[in-house]
Amino acid sequence: MHQIKRILALTIAALMALSACAFAEEEDLAAQLEAANARIAELEAQIETYTVAAKYDGGVVSVEEVEEQYAYLVNMYAQYGYDISSYADYYVEDIIRQIVEFRVQLQKAAELGLDQFTEEEEAAFAEQAQAEYDSMVEAYKSQFTGTDEEVLQQTEDFLASQDYTVDTVIGYLKEDTLLNRVYAYAIQDVSLTDEAVSQEYDARVAADQEAFAADLSQYEDAVNSGATVYYTPEGFRAVKHILLLPSEEAQTELDSLNSQLSAAETDEDKAEIQAQIDAIFAGMEPTVEEIYARIEAGEDFDALIEEYGQDPGMQSGDSAENGYYVSADSTAWVQEFTDGAMSIPEIGGVSDPVRSSYGIHIIKYVGDVASGATDFADVETTLRETLLSTLTEEAYSAALTEWVEAVHPEYYPERVL
Repeated sequence: MHQIKRILALTIAALMALSACAFAEEEDLAAQLEAANARIAELEAQIETYTVAAKYDGGVVSVEEVEEQYAYLVNMYAQYGYDISSYADYYVEDIIRQIVEFRVQLQKAAELGLDQFTEEEEAAFAEQAQAEYDSMVEAYKSQFTGTDEEVLQQTEDFLASQDYTVDTVIGYLKEDTLLNRVYAYAIQDVSLTDEAVSQEYDARVAADQEAFAADLSQYEDAVNSGATVYYTPEGFRAVKHILLLPSEEAQTELDSLNSQLSAAETDEDKAEIQAQIDAIFAGMEPTVEEIYARIEAGEDFDALIEEYGQDPGMQSGDSAENGYYVSADSTAWVQEFTDGAMSIPEIGGVSDPVRSSYGIHIIKYVGDVASGATDFADVETTLRETLLSTLTEEAYSAALTEWVEAVHPEYYPERVL
């Protein structure tokens, strides 16, 4: 900043010198004027290196505003325990680019005549801005003390010091509206044909079939994460289970015993550790017997899951409704669960109690999962929404790139920080 002041002082001195030249001979004045203008241009260029982070046809982005936004990001991330200083170059470049894109869009809105508002719109902006401002005042009042009038005045003064007034909120609302209008203009010609949707469906079916054939776990990962699946391999069945967990204390002991069992070297040691594990599970047998008695009495399995089950995946969501998808080659589940699920001979059957590192599983075979391509009707809505979103974002991105290139931006991130 001191350097900038020094350059400005030199500029003023140059101008004063130019004024003195008015008394010189007329033939010398033109040469002196030319030299003074050249010097002023040189000094202005030097000033620019300290103050301009980007320039484009129609405006500049100042170093000061970039540093202000970067400082805001630093403080925001710091609140969550993150230090972004090592990524400063990335964030600075991104901030500069976003400011240019923001201003270019506002210029485009004016160019297209999209920056005009009706009286009704102006009134709506004012009403919304006042409501948002009043809400902010209420949020900050608790930070001040005094009478109601004093607290209100202190709050409003503080917000004003942060450049937050009803007028600035109106400005933000108008800018958001302009950006929305420009976005709508950019994507107005986007359309999605039935043929494009059909082709994309076929491509996704083929892609899923190939991917799942190469790695079955990709199918299980997709299903368990809730992703849309376009192809289902053969051999999967849907199962539900009632999971009974040991007490917290018993689970800690069980985890320790399982680790010891894995490390045991002699049959004698293994037998001793296994006996301790069996004792823990034996304490759960009364509950297991009670559940099987109720199943044999014809009680609803889903109701028993709700009453006894301790697996969150069976409490809500797709898994609770449709069950877990399991095949003989599954890798998504512990082996004991997979083996137990596949041991049930008929749909509607229930496994014997299955013990695993998680606890005791009582598994019901609820149905087979249809293999092959997912019905188009089941994925059409999702597919259309996904494709349309992709097309609109591509159209907007292409338009924005074109608009920005048209104003010939020059970026100087190295001048910041």
